[in-house]
Amino acid sequence: LFWTFLFVFGLILAGIGMYLFLRSIGISVPAALIASVSYMFAGNLVSTTFAGHEGRLLAMAYFPLAFFCWHKGISTHKFYWFVFAGGVAGFSFLHGHFQLTYYGLWVAFAYFIVQLVLNRHENTARTTLKLIGFAVMSVLVALGILAVNYLPFLGNLTSGARGETRGYEFAASWSLPLKELFDLIVPQFSGILDNYWGENFFKLHTEYFGIVLLIAAILGLVIKVRERKTLFFLITSIIVTLTALGGHTPFFKLIYYLLPGVKRFRGPSMAFYLAAFSIIVLGAIGIQYLLDYNQQKKNLDPNIKKRLKNWVYVITVIFIIVFITFLIIKSNADSFIKDPVKVKAFMNNISHFWSGILISVIIAFVSTILFYRLATQKLKITNFIILIIPIICFDLWRVNSKFLRTVDHPNVYYAPDEVVNFLRKDTTQYRVHPLYDGMFGLRVQYEHSNDGLLDLYNIQNVGGYCPNPLQTYQDFIGAENKLTKILLALKKQ
Repeated sequence: LFWTFLFVFGLILAGIGMYLFLRSIGISVPAALIASVSYMFAGNLVSTTFAGHEGRLLAMAYFPLAFFCWHKGISTHKFYWFVFAGGVAGFSFLHGHFQLTYYGLWVAFAYFIVQLVLNRHENTARTTLKLIGFAVMSVLVALGILAVNYLPFLGNLTSGARGETRGYEFAASWSLPLKELFDLIVPQFSGILDNYWGENFFKLHTEYFGIVLLIAAILGLVIKVRERKTLFFLITSIIVTLTALGGHTPFFKLIYYLLPGVKRFRGPSMAFYLAAFSIIVLGAIGIQYLLDYNQQKKNLDPNIKKRLKNWVYVITVIFIIVFITFLIIKSNADSFIKDPVKVKAFMNNISHFWSGILISVIIAFVSTILFYRLATQKLKITNFIILIIPIICFDLWRVNSKFLRTVDHPNVYYAPDEVVNFLRKDTTQYRVHPLYDGMFGLRVQYEHSNDGLLDLYNIQNVGGYCPNPLQTYQDFIGAENKLTKILLALKKQ
């Protein structure tokens, strides 16, 4: 139950952190509220519930709050803000998804360097050195909290399956395929769950964070691309997206060889949450521009009218590209998709794509009208908020709801089953090994083989689940050979 409530806590924390950060960079309450709703219900966060990845969710939820504290420290020169930033980052590390927080720290580091460069004329040499010292202390605070979890087994890390470097192919595995970026426009493009036909073996999440803030981000770029904060988050979103694409672009080799520790990671697609964060910030900047223009109570400048038209043209072209790309894949599915199972998933997904693109077009059209009426003072700010937030929630719920599954109450789910009742009759000393689908060529599956039910009733389990098993055990059961075959199959595809 506590684990379940962690998901709820994480979503609330993500919204609060995003709101505080946006307010700290000069975004008004209405725009910050709209963008915060989009981030806290973004697919990167909510869809983690399907596979039970609360560690991922919390790492993504802590980031805006840590970034807020980091920004406040840089802008106010107050030491305690750096301590808070380090504390939040440290707690983020504790939840197990080291990789996500690690990528976030690099974004924070880049932001710190950019701010020092931009403010070099205002800051004295002493102030600059003081800020660098505060930043170092912030990192030490994070590492101190991190040490609580990592020091006890640091010496044995290289003995674990995740402690060894396995080469570029392993690090680039589970990259985000390039064509799945179309999912940001039409979330059903590459298929959801059983209908997923993408290049990875399976996909239990979505990167979709809503079409409304994406459109607003395009607006922000069209109108305010030369602003410093706009440029920073634009460049950040591009670099992080290239990182998430992993082995599908040469850029990941730079990350692989230059950033320490990346050689021990896999699944670069997990970094995309930082792109979602950056694009949503750009969306908040775009909405803020419209709100400011609304309050000026004057007619649209001809130059602004031209830019708004360009904004609509860009959105239209993007939808046309998505539509044509899907038609091309549909007409040559066997050529584009090698796996017959994935071809079947693609065919099953066709109807979902058509309904998905229709809904996305309607939401984009309605949102564009609301944005335009806001800019031309034909819609009050309060009414705009009342209309746009439900649209955002509906847009995200139509996707996220597919990842929200319920199970029985723990008293029912973890009640002793027939297997447990049978084994408990044996009072001698023994161990069991629950076989599962495909092991040793058997077609047997025990549904509680990895969820701790046997351990709960003091039945010693040879199998079980460990996120970082001993490498010697992995070699003993032949897991390394299976992984090699999987990677070779991926490479051939």
